[in-house]
Amino acid sequence: MLIRCSFLYFLFLLDVIHVAALIEAKTLGIFDILDEENRLPKPSYDHFTMEVHGKNKNHYRLCVSAADCTVTIT
Repeated sequence: MLIRCSFLYFLFLLDVIHVAALIEAKTLGIFDILDEENRLPKPSYDHFTMEVHGKNKNHYRLCVSAADCTVTIT
């Protein structure tokens, strides 16, 4: 039981690390894109969302819809 809980905790930590990297990455991270958006004369939610998805389109933790997120178990 202890091994199973430790493994699940390890998987959770890996997930958190990947999401944190997506948020904090330089030039491609969500915080950096948000900072750029705030400097625009007329910032908008739509433009921010398009920039995040455009710059991180191949990131496996970021998808536009449920159809884009496919999980395969091998």
